Amino acid sequence: TLPSFEHSLTDSQMDYLAGIINELHIFREADITTEQIKSIFNCSPSVVLTSKNNRLLAHLFDQLSRRGYITENWQAVIAKNRLFKSSQKDDFLNQNDLSTATNKVQDMDKDGKYNKLEVYIKNLKEH
Repeated sequence: TLPSFEHSLTDSQMDYLAGIINELHIFREADITTEQIKSIFNCSPSVVLTSKNNRLLAHLFDQLSRRGYITENWQAVIAKNRLFKSSQKDDFLNQNDLSTATNKVQDMDKDGKYNKLEVYIKNLKEH
């Protein structure tokens, strides 16, 4: 069986996440719906989304994991369930892509979208 996110997100938190994802343009596709977000966290996406920025996508899931909303094995979940296409190549994101992206974010000064994302995820518990 494939791994899952083991998420603890409520419907209203998924709605809030959809807003964050759309505002920060994390995917190439326009306006991601709450239903699409739910299907991703249930590891059965209705549509495979393409990352617009692998680092920002990895940062989103890393922040969700650090705050206990999803499993710390989120990279394996994304890779094994083939949830997202890469921003650079026409292929699915694998664990190495996600690990590299996460490490690069940790080594950089976080401003702009990265900082905003952290603030949004910190506020997720209020939704």
